[in-house]
Amino acid sequence: MDIAPYGRPAVKPPKIETGDLVKVTELNYRMVEGQYGPQYQFEGEIENGYKVRAWVKKYDKPTVNTKIYKLCTLIDRHYGEYSKDLDAALSRLLSFGKVYFKCSGHREVEDVTYPKFNVYVDKLPSVPPMQMGIDPLKTKANEIVNLILKKKPKLTVEAVTNLISQEIYTSKGELSEHEATITVARNLGIDMENSGIKVK
Repeated sequence: MDIAPYGRPAVKPPKIETGDLVKVTELNYRMVEGQYGPQYQFEGEIENGYKVRAWVKKYDKPTVNTKIYKLCTLIDRHYGEYSKDLDAALSRLLSFGKVYFKCSGHREVEDVTYPKFNVYVDKLPSVPPMQMGIDPLKTKANEIVNLILKKKPKLTVEAVTNLISQEIYTSKGELSEHEATITVARNLGIDMENSGIKVK
C-alpha cells in the first residue's frame, strides 16, 4: 500500500470476544485525569504486538473492595508478603511485568471495531510462586486461617484474606501477616489455644 509521508500503517485490531482474557506484557502505567478523578492508565501489549490500555481508579486509601486494592494484594500474595504502600506494590507489579486484561466490549471508530478492556484482578498469568523458603510464622498463619474457615464455614478464603489485609492496612503496616491473622481470629471469637494452636 502506498502511504503518504504524513501517514503510517494501521494495525488491525485482534478478534477478541467480550469476556475473553488476554495476557498483557511490556506492562507500564501512568497517572491520568479521568472523568471521576485521577486514574491509573495501564498499558501493554498482547501476543500479536497489539497495544492495549485499561484504567483503574486511584484512591489514596483504597478499601478492600476496590480494583486497585485487589490488584496490589494479588501481586503481593505472589511475592509472599505485603508491600509497604501502593506505590511499592505497583513497582512490584511492573517488575513482574504482566497481567490479564478482560475484554469489556467493543467500540467503533471510523468504521473499525476495537476491543475495550478492564484490568482483571482475580488472577495473574500462570507462573510459579516466589520461593520464599519455609517461614514458620507464615505456616502458623495458614493454620489459623484453616481454623477460621473450619469454625466459620460461611466465610470464604477470599473473605478471610480481605479481613487480614484490612487489619494490616488499618495498622499502617505495623502488624505482620501473622499478627493480623491472630487479630482476625480473635475478633471472630475463635479459641485458638483450645484448638491446639499456640499464639503469643
